[in-house]
Amino acid sequence: MPLSNNTENLLSECAPILMFWMVKNPSKLYANQLPLPNNKNYPYKQRLLNWATKEPQRKIKFYYISIGLSAEQISLLHDLSDPNKGGKDNIEVIDFIKKFSHKYDITYLYNKEIILTWKTDISRLIMLMEDSPALYFDFDILPKSEKIGNIIVNNDIGFVLGRYDPGYYNDEWLDISVIASTVKNNPNILAAYNAVNHIYYHVIQKLPNYQTFTEINMAVSLVWTAFISIPVFTCNKLQHCNQVIAQLQESNESLCNKIINILKTKENRKSIESIYKDKNNNEVITQKLCAHGAFTITRDFTWITELNNKDYIYITERSNNVKKFTTHLNLHVNTKSQIIPK
Repeated sequence: MPLSNNTENLLSECAPILMFWMVKNPSKLYANQLPLPNNKNYPYKQRLLNWATKEPQRKIKFYYISIGLSAEQISLLHDLSDPNKGGKDNIEVIDFIKKFSHKYDITYLYNKEIILTWKTDISRLIMLMEDSPALYFDFDILPKSEKIGNIIVNNDIGFVLGRYDPGYYNDEWLDISVIASTVKNNPNILAAYNAVNHIYYHVIQKLPNYQTFTEINMAVSLVWTAFISIPVFTCNKLQHCNQVIAQLQESNESLCNKIINILKTKENRKSIESIYKDKNNNEVITQKLCAHGAFTITRDFTWITELNNKDYIYITERSNNVKKFTTHLNLHVNTKSQIIPK
């Protein structure tokens, strides 16, 4: 049943920031090239260093996927934690596979049928379950003039949701760029992780026909749909819900099973998105399940489609399409602002 109480938690100003990067095609990199973009349009190395400078009291945990990387490239990544080599001593560079393969099934990282977006999104679920209390940032989250400080979170989990420019897509696109979790093995994140695993192992690998496989496997938004389902099923004041959502809200199914039901079909996934288009529901979700802190959200689209983690984001000399990849949402978040802009 939906939660009836609202428990406010505080994520400490010393909680670590988690960041993650995976190279889609390491064979395209030069042998001595840092496998993290660092150019005018994609200054990800510099953004990592900026966070370490701006938040010196925090550990910045930077996870990478080592598949296909050479020893020299991995060494360059670890230099990011060495002040003598231009790094910062509060940056911890971590091989995701080495840390988590003993506890989690990470074969999805090697599966060529699974799109890159799924791989990165599933990985951040694992990071958050293991490293919380923590704050997860995409690489297009930037510091503001002040420090983040303590973050107010309700029910042990908080999101910052943004909308993309509908002129770029045929429809509005919600995205989760910041995730705050105040407890290790967060039950909400665990429910999302188990639901996604169910879809991966029991649906995708055993689908009866290719058309159904394509419909699910091309759902770039599948994993974060699991995330945005959590507020829908843990808020008890939502209105104008469609029949699918209303029935699931009233059912005695676990949160995991409710999310599985949503993920199975395109229609059900859209039913979740429709909740966020209702003004009153936006306000309820923002009040109850959104994190509040000081940071700036920008959009460069490298996390959205397969096309955007291409070779050119690593090239310093080439000029990219600035209009397409620069900021589409610049949202300053503080304790009084509305997280989801109207």
